[in-house]
Amino acid sequence: MDDFLEPEAIDALRRNRKIEAIKIVREKRGIGLKEAKEFVESFEGKVKPDVNPSQNTLGIERSSKGGPAKIIAVVIILIVGGFLAFQMLNPPS
Repeated sequence: MDDFLEPEAIDALRRNRKIEAIKIVREKRGIGLKEAKEFVESFEGKVKPDVNPSQNTLGIERSSKGGPAKIIAVVIILIVGGFLAFQMLNPPS
């Protein structure tokens, strides 16, 4: 048996979908369930799981809205807008 795992199976393992990876290996290689399972399990520790940056360690989706950068941008816009309004209402003599 070859010493490589099909890219689709690697992707499935990264997404923590072991059964899907086994099905892919069985289809691609034409081997039995036991052989495919053992083959996939031999790669389990070598494939790093896919970490979704939009999720924290508890798996809770973070909001893509807001955040410190947007808050700072809004504050700057309000300060500049306030300064311009003040200048328009109180022109220099």
